[in-house]
Amino acid sequence: MLNRGVTTLRAMSAAMVTQAFGSLTNFVFNFYLMRTMVFEEFGLFGIGFAIVMVLNGFWQGFFTTQYIVLAPGEDHVRFPAQVYAAMMLTSAGAAALVVATAAVLQHFAGIGLFVLGIGFSAIAFSLKEFHIRCAFSAGMSLSLSIICLQAGKML
Repeated sequence: MLNRGVTTLRAMSAAMVTQAFGSLTNFVFNFYLMRTMVFEEFGLFGIGFAIVMVLNGFWQGFFTTQYIVLAPGEDHVRFPAQVYAAMMLTSAGAAALVVATAAVLQHFAGIGLFVLGIGFSAIAFSLKEFHIRCAFSAGMSLSLSIICLQAGKML
């Protein structure tokens, strides 16, 4: 019983540290942007960030929540791989849609790079969140810091 308590305490500590680190990083980054950008640019950043969060909410509903709810009753070897494959195929389709939308909007409105940034940020953020949930489900809470740091470096 003590071992399970220690494991739970470790998992909770890792979750708190990664959440605190992520929140602090976001705060510092947003404060820096606020001080260095003009109002219009920072407003565009805010709109883009809000769109990324909305898209991530859909992603959470389609993949992450389903994984968490269905995983305990499924095969522990094949099920995560099947969900991951479906998620990667959906990501590839979403990436193609983002590129096509960006090309059209660049031609008509000149905001193609903005759309590319939002689309690929949403995909990357959603993949990071899925990896974190998988690590929690597999009991690899100490790996979460590594996942968050690697995802942060890529973004």
